[in-house]
Amino acid sequence: MAKSRTKQISVTLPDGLYERLQTVKNSFMVSRVCQEAIEKEVYRQELILKGTQEMENVIERLKVEKEEHDEQFVQNGYSDGLDDATRLEYAALLDISKNGWNCDSYQEIFEDWLREQAQENSDNVDKYIEGWLKGVIAFWNEVKDEIER
Repeated sequence: MAKSRTKQISVTLPDGLYERLQTVKNSFMVSRVCQEAIEKEVYRQELILKGTQEMENVIERLKVEKEEHDEQFVQNGYSDGLDDATRLEYAALLDISKNGWNCDSYQEIFEDWLREQAQENSDNVDKYIEGWLKGVIAFWNEVKDEIER
């Protein structure tokens, strides 16, 4: 089996993004994230180059773009969920972490508030709320062992 070769490239980041990256870069593989982003964009550009006259290519390209569009709403929700989780009560965090969409706290307290908060993401509120729940759960998973000591 032939060994896969790699090439190194440089990525330029604005100062603010570089500084933010420094605080979290040990929690994920920066190179992998860059590779995946470049792979998606190369694939999208290859589809465009093949000619947008072919309906299958157009549909495939639009699916990729829709996925990227939806992912932005999930990411916005995730970021807000991480931030909001720091202000939630213990019982709500526990309920959301165990029951997700079906938790009593979400149904009774957060649904209207979250939908209002998601208005700026009105193109895809459900994806935003999906990301928000993931953010809250990620926060809980980070702190729960410390709390239960």
